[in-house]
Formats: sequence, structure tokens, C-alpha cells
Amino acid sequence: MPGLSLFRRGRWVEDLDEPVGSELMRLDYDAARRGFTRAIIFVYLAGLVAVLGVNVILAVMGRTTWWRFTLNLTSYIVFALIVAVIIHRLAVRTWLKGHVAGRVHTIAEITADAVYSAGSDTIITSWSKGAERMLGYTAEEIIGQTCAVILPEDFMDREVPMLSVLFEEGIVTGHRSFNVRKSGEVFPTEASITLLRDPDGSPGGFLTVLRDRSLQVQIEDELRRVRDEMETLKEVSARSGAEIGQAELMRSAAQATVSALAAVAERRDPYTAGHQQRVSVLATAIGEEMGLSASVVEGIRVAGILHDTGKVVIPGEILSKPTNLSEFEYGIIKSHPRVDAEIVEGIDFPWPVARAVLQHHERMDGTGYPAGLKADDIILEARVLAVADVVEAMASHRPYRPALGVEIALEEIAAGSGKRYDTTTADACLRLFREKGFTLSDTV
Repeated sequence: MPGLSLFRRGRWVEDLDEPVGSELMRLDYDAARRGFTRAIIFVYLAGLVAVLGVNVILAVMGRTTWWRFTLNLTSYIVFALIVAVIIHRLAVRTWLKGHVAGRVHTIAEITADAVYSAGSDTIITSWSKGAERMLGYTAEEIIGQTCAVILPEDFMDREVPMLSVLFEEGIVTGHRSFNVRKSGEVFPTEASITLLRDPDGSPGGFLTVLRDRSLQVQIEDELRRVRDEMETLKEVSARSGAEIGQAELMRSAAQATVSALAAVAERRDPYTAGHQQRVSVLATAIGEEMGLSASVVEGIRVAGILHDTGKVVIPGEILSKPTNLSEFEYGIIKSHPRVDAEIVEGIDFPWPVARAVLQHHERMDGTGYPAGLKADDIILEARVLAVADVVEAMASHRPYRPALGVEIALEEIAAGSGKRYDTTTADACLRLFREKGFTLSDTV
């Protein structure tokens, strides 16, 4: 938005960028002194849009009322307004630099992703703790250097389309590329980049939030490998006419995929090693106690093994934090069901595994996440998984608290039956432990 716009006889003439000297003479002072609306100036100050002339003033800071009055301009008023605009622009530019630096610091304190900013000359001006951990450089080492030190040599050649979008739209999100660590290792990343502009609209630098995609790439490679193997198995079985053998080989390949993905997730979070396996066994037992078909129970078993795979995208320091999570950190944790589903959707299961893992934190009364689903909107497999997950989590040790014990967990299920948890599922779980002697040691 320009500081000044010149109109003559109701028609726009031009935008004036901090006009000085002879440019002032182009304004029709004589018309203004007479009270005619032949010269109108728009001035933008601190969120206030003012139209000066025989016209209107509109305050935009939460108000929509129009005031109409006549204001006869003089050259002194015009000059004062221009000086005010120039001073305001300088103040905004100074404030913006400090504000951006402050915001970068705040973001850096609450995220483990790499966060850094750079000027239009690509000189790095701020560097988060997450950036230090991910890329290996301390703030003292990197600030003052160009971004080239953390980018591959062919970056500019490869990323021309992305840079074009950035300069045109001002933001790029979820862009997949590569970065270089201090050690020289090139690794896959996902970047969200915001173009920072000076008050005059020119590029003033950019803010980047960088996420390490190494683990996700491992998973994608594993899925691709298993898909290729399954296709090969299909062809071999088809040529041999061994239909039964094909089904068994397919099942074996799928199981290998499940095990590999589960292992990746559990290596990421040492405090929950075995959690997915224990939840799977308990959920399977609950399903059998409910009298569900063998096929449905098998789907529940597989979903249990994979239900926390999405944690691979959560920073390790959040997963293993020994104190209570902040609201922001908890929000990151709550993102994992969606990632679970995205990962699992890549496997051709005969059961609704992706929906089950997506919904396993939903609650019957709508208080769960990520979608706040209620009652029948939550599939049966997810309801079973939810109860098993709560029992195992409460009964086991967590980084921020000791184990609460099975009995406390069962009291939670009993209290939430018909509210947070499906009644039939909750009853089956309680019967297993209180009447049939099931113990979590049975799941090891």
C-alpha cells in the first residue's frame, strides 16, 4: 500500500513514494485552498486509512463507521502529512526488524525444527537451537555467513521454480529439498519459507522453518521396497498357479512391512519401546472377548502395531521430555494420528487400518482428536484401539511420570464407559482383567 496516492478530478494519477521537493508542486494547492476536490491524498498511518480532501476519513482499526466532512488542504498540511508518512515508514522498518528477530527467537524456543532468518543478501541473521542440532553449526559460527553453506551446490539451478513461487506469492510451504550439515552430509528436508518485505514492498529477507525428513524417507523407501517385493510375489505366484501360496506370501510381506515400520517408530521413542506391541496384543484380546470375527480382530492387531508410527515426525526431545508438555508441544504430539494414517495408507491392507490409526485418539463424546468425532462416526476398530491404548499408556512408565498401574487405568475405563469410551469395548476390557485374569505381562 503506497504512502500517498494522487487523484485529480476523481481519477487516479499516480502513487507517490515519499515525494519531496518539486514533486509537491504537482499537487493542486490552489484547488485545495478553494475547497474543491480536484486533489485528494490518501495517507496510511499506523493502521489508519485517511482520505484527505473534500471527502471521507475511514478508521479501520475495528470500526466501520464513515465520517464525512470538508477539509481544505494547504501546502503546509500536505507537507506535514508527507513528513509524517516518511517518519512512520522509518519507524515501521525499525520495528519490523526487531519484531521479526523477536518472533524468530520465540519460535526457536518452542520448536525442535531448524528456524533461521536471512536478509535479502542471504546473510543469516538468526539461528535457532533446533538449527544447531539439525545442521551442526552454532549460532556464533553461522550468523554472518551466507545460506550457501547449508545448501547443496546445485541448489540455485534446481530450485528456480520454488524461488519464483516464493517471490510471487510470498510464501512456500512443505517444499521438499536437501540441505547440508556441517559434517558435509546431504540430507532430505521439508521447508516452509516466508518472504519478509520492507514497508515499501521490496524483499527484505526470509524466514525458514526446516524439518529433517530422514526418517520419513526411510519409511517411504521401506514401503517402496515392500511394494516391489509384493508385486514380484504376485507375478511368481500367478505363473506357478499357486493361489494359496500367493495369499500366504502376500501376508508374509505385509507382516514384514508392519514390523519394519513399527521398529522405526519405537527406535525414535525409547520410552515407549514395545508400547505398540503391547497395545496390539491387548486390543486383539479385547476384540476376541467382544466376539468379533477373526478378520476384524486381525485388522485390529495390525492397527495396534502401527498406531503410533506417526511419531517418527515428532522431535525426540518432545517425546522424551521429562516434564509436562507445553500447549504447543502437546499440539505437535496430537498431529501424529494424521501422520500415522498417511504412512499406513501406502500399504494395501484388507482392513481399515488407516482409519483405525487416524481415529484411535477420538472419543465417543467428541472430546478426542484430531477431528473431534463422536459415537458412530468412530469405527469399531478405533474404539477398541482407544481403550487398549489408554490402559497400556496409564499402566506404563512415561518420561514425565512413573507408571500409574493397571488398576488406575481400569478405573479410568470404567468411569469413561459410555462417555469417552465405547460401552461394549470398555466392558470387554474390564472383564478381561477383573474376571479372566488377563495381565499386561501377557502382552510381552
